[in-house]
Amino acid sequence: AALRYGEPKTQSMHLKIVIPEDTDYQNLFDDIFRQYAQNYRLEKVKTSDFGSLFELSYSVAIKEGANQKEFIDMLRTRNSNLSIVLNMRNLEDKVYM
Repeated sequence: AALRYGEPKTQSMHLKIVIPEDTDYQNLFDDIFRQYAQNYRLEKVKTSDFGSLFELSYSVAIKEGANQKEFIDMLRTRNSNLSIVLNMRNLEDKVYM
């Protein structure tokens, strides 16, 4: 097994963020992701609630030591306080509303 000496430790997760349909989601959260995540990628965009909402699905690797609650709170200020779901491996969904 290869050792990953010196490589930053991260916590990988799937992140789902609901936003109003009239919000431009392109680059909406990039500055927050740069602050709290080692890397991130938008994987899926889906409409919900008869097209009045968008659900954005990201793959995110959180930086070691990053405060997840602060991360979620920062995201909530941008998504009109709608649903945010963190889905981590082998753990149940954590929902913040």
